[in-house]
Amino acid sequence: MKTRHMGAALSSLISIKKTNQIAISKQSGVSQPAINRLIQGARPTPETLNAITHAWENQSDNIALLMEHLRDEIHRAGHKDGSIKILPRQHSDWDEELINTLIGAARIDQDVRALLIDLANLINRSQALSIAADPPGTKYKGKNEK
Repeated sequence: MKTRHMGAALSSLISIKKTNQIAISKQSGVSQPAINRLIQGARPTPETLNAITHAWENQSDNIALLMEHLRDEIHRAGHKDGSIKILPRQHSDWDEELINTLIGAARIDQDVRALLIDLANLINRSQALSIAADPPGTKYKGKNEK
């Protein structure tokens, strides 16, 4: 198996968080051998993807793994590495091109469609948590502030 984007990201995340595959296995409910296969480049089942992208305390880590899986799926669909950039650029035409590419991929591949739905739900949950934690409105003033 060839290491893919998600496998490299998972390995890096385990290293950065100073944890190990056994601890992530316990957190996610995914077996340690399955985690090792992911790192080696195996394509996750929807259940494994769901579990491993909900196992991290920091939502941005979960989203990063989903984005790397999306990169793998785009590559699997036949696009060459670097032909599609996932990180946003300042050019507005690029945003529309990416959206059209993702819509097209979702129409063709049910796994890509499911991944995009899961990603959108995760982002919505993350935004809802952010709004609930810091609702817009008047800034709080301490008793010594006017």
